[in-house]
Amino acid sequence: MPATSHPGPQVMPWVIHPFADLKLGIWVPGYSDPQQPFIIKWSDDPRLCQIFWSLFQASEPAEEQPLLHATDIALLRHMGLLLPFEKLSLRGILASATDESTALQTYQPPPESKQNWLSFNFQARLQVEVDVPLRHQHVRAQLFDWERQPDICRLLWRFFTATHKHFSVQEARILQQLGLLCAPDKVPQAVSYTPRLQADDPLYPYAARVQPLAESLQLNPSWGWQEGPDLPEAVQLPFVSDRIQMQPPLLWLKDPRNHIWTPFQVPAEHKERLQALLEGKLPLTDLTEAERRTWQDAGLLLTASRPDRQTLQKQLAATDFCVIPGLLNPLQIAAARHYLRSIHQEGYLLNGDPFVSNRFGMHNEPMCRFLHQQFYPVISEITQTPLKASYCYFALYHSGARLPRHTDREQCAWNVSLVLDTDPEQTRAQAWPIYLELPQGIEAVRLEMGDAIVYRGSRYPHWRNPLPSGSRVSVCFFHFVDADFDGLLF
Repeated sequence: MPATSHPGPQVMPWVIHPFADLKLGIWVPGYSDPQQPFIIKWSDDPRLCQIFWSLFQASEPAEEQPLLHATDIALLRHMGLLLPFEKLSLRGILASATDESTALQTYQPPPESKQNWLSFNFQARLQVEVDVPLRHQHVRAQLFDWERQPDICRLLWRFFTATHKHFSVQEARILQQLGLLCAPDKVPQAVSYTPRLQADDPLYPYAARVQPLAESLQLNPSWGWQEGPDLPEAVQLPFVSDRIQMQPPLLWLKDPRNHIWTPFQVPAEHKERLQALLEGKLPLTDLTEAERRTWQDAGLLLTASRPDRQTLQKQLAATDFCVIPGLLNPLQIAAARHYLRSIHQEGYLLNGDPFVSNRFGMHNEPMCRFLHQQFYPVISEITQTPLKASYCYFALYHSGARLPRHTDREQCAWNVSLVLDTDPEQTRAQAWPIYLELPQGIEAVRLEMGDAIVYRGSRYPHWRNPLPSGSRVSVCFFHFVDADFDGLLF
């Protein structure tokens, strides 16, 4: 009788999680905030992560040490990671050594010819965090201490940085437990920021309001048509995330009201007339009312008036804050609402933090960072100060969320809080206020979707009272520093 064959056990297919991220947190006594370390994400700046990592590998130097530029050294000194020998703490060296004799061998006062040498600050501490988005849940954040858990920290570093990923059976089990090797159904679906050049979007903000059409319009000269994979020559971007939809055909528009390039998907039924308009073959007078309204909202058609920056400059000078109404145009807001709701539903956001409960968030969220790196000239003009973007933080507040009274760290010299979504939709009178404690008293500021407030985050305390029940509010905090700031931007 022939032997009966039985199928073997089903082997679960494991994949490398494509959206996991690595964070390095660095605590430097006297330099970093006692409640919050310096943080850098691998997805933000791999080279800077390599520099930080190599500093903590003194006993086991990496095969390829990153070369330090003058700006790198200035940054490391600003953070307290590199110190002149005369400022080096012998107690810190003793604490980092296996015994006193090792410490004394490590610490050798330099000869006079080397008095300007710098040394690593042995009191600095490294923390490794891995963030793993789980589909339809939220990000799972797991922390590891370099001194107490060096082996797993090295494994995580190798997982994110190695070109060829080969792991032992034991290492693979650890990576599975962390979610870095996972079943395909645990990985969130990719989400793209896909602005659409159409006004019948269900998330178009305040659609019930009927704005009067401008009588005189002109074509925006800052546009580019993308038919293939390459960006149009006119489109110059400092940062492009893979979260930005790049599937042609796309019409890129730079809105002069906020300096932001937006890649609009064009409905097939509108493409022919739109191309005719851009080529000068379709007069503005022949546009339908719907086309005029939609294309004006998108920034393709412009009125003769320009944003009144002088009024904002005067308000900021007089009160130390100002409100920019409609920093984003309606179609930019509609696209952001779709995108942000999708990343929350898919599980890309961190659920809660030690600072605020009932808040989901993400540091340097890709779509927000895409906006952040573009509209800083508007803030420089209003503040009349040369600025550069430091970091941004997206926050989704649920009912009961309360932002405690606080001032921000040095990377937040100027703050821009921009309301991107409210559910249900709220007018300015209904909006959840932010409170600023200014020299002239406490100001309660209410913002509609698309509105932004500019204020000095590291100078003035600010807070929000508990969010009323039945509400959700999405806000992005965009932070700016002086153009000559040499500290960590993240």
